[in-house]
Amino acid sequence: MGNEVKQPILPQALYFDTNALRQLVYGISNVDFVELRKYSEVLDLKFFAPEVVVKEWLNQRERSL
Repeated sequence: MGNEVKQPILPQALYFDTNALRQLVYGISNVDFVELRKYSEVLDLKFFAPEVVVKEWLNQRERSL
């Protein structure tokens, strides 16, 4: 137990839920998404959306049209 510096544990992936996908109403030009993408590149994060989330999001979009 010396002067060891502990490295922070960083996430390796980012999973979107349906609510998060709905908030991306402006697509990839959304300021929050652009900032998130910038940090994800620095941290080498991958984006994922489970299949059930994608289906739910598509159903909600279809009903709102």
